[in-house]
Amino acid sequence: MKKLTLLLIVFVGAISLHFIADDLARFGTNQEEFKVNLINLATYKEFPGFKFYYSQSIKKACMSIPVAEQSAAAKSIGKMVKTFVMSTNFKTDYEKNLVQGLESTDRNSAELKEKYDNDYNNNLNSIQENIKVPGFADQMFAIQATLLESNKKALEEISGKDLTEASEEDKRTIKAVQNVYKQGIVQSEGIMKIKHLFKSNPAEFSKQYAKIVAEQALEGAINEAILSNETLLATAQEKKDYKANIKSQLQQFLDESSDVDFGAKTIKSQSGGEEFVNENYKKKPRIWKQCFRIGKPATMAFREIAQEWIREL
Repeated sequence: MKKLTLLLIVFVGAISLHFIADDLARFGTNQEEFKVNLINLATYKEFPGFKFYYSQSIKKACMSIPVAEQSAAAKSIGKMVKTFVMSTNFKTDYEKNLVQGLESTDRNSAELKEKYDNDYNNNLNSIQENIKVPGFADQMFAIQATLLESNKKALEEISGKDLTEASEEDKRTIKAVQNVYKQGIVQSEGIMKIKHLFKSNPAEFSKQYAKIVAEQALEGAINEAILSNETLLATAQEKKDYKANIKSQLQQFLDESSDVDFGAKTIKSQSGGEEFVNENYKKKPRIWKQCFRIGKPATMAFREIAQEWIREL
């Protein structure tokens, strides 16, 4: 018996939270799982394959659907999918999902305050121990002087690059590198300015040193978060038109399932699976092969749904 499993995995994955639990349980899943899966699927311009939602519970439930009921099940699922995707709730949840992962850039936030405090205390403890080591001062200030000059030179070189034809991603990368050099300069200059305190007031030197290093670590974290957020928001903007993504996926499905030979002969392969006797069929797209496996009734039902939906998008 050919399986309905693979296509059901795709289309069931979009069932709305408005549908009752029994509707979902029939296919071995729950409301939250399908909501998350469909939102993720809608971010793709190309269909990633019918195993996108594959799980043992879905497989078991879908394989239990009688052949005579597969076409009706496919149509029912397709209608629920369409209702969910075209709902206001889906749009809201989809757009919220796109910006998940935005990082805080507010230095007064609890998260960044905690980071600063931890860095300050760690650096304070470290420098208090290090200043007891003979010769530490000469070595540390020599290193800072070297770092100061090398960072200034590196910043000057990278700032002189022509970015006229650079991509936005390359520009963000260069900006990130510039920030690192700038932070290094500020830190080294700050440490050199308190050099006089090393002998006259070691306790105060340690506090100011810890503050300088902790402040630059915080500044670095904020700069990284800003650049990370810019990248995330740029990606979100590219994926914002989920209806265009869905339309593209539906068209891909229609194109690749248009000439499936459901009567094609197969034989067992050396690996224990099945392979087509016709060599040309072995080169067919993934969707073509998966439609062959689920059978004609379900495939034709899904094609009917896709054709209807794509006209409305």
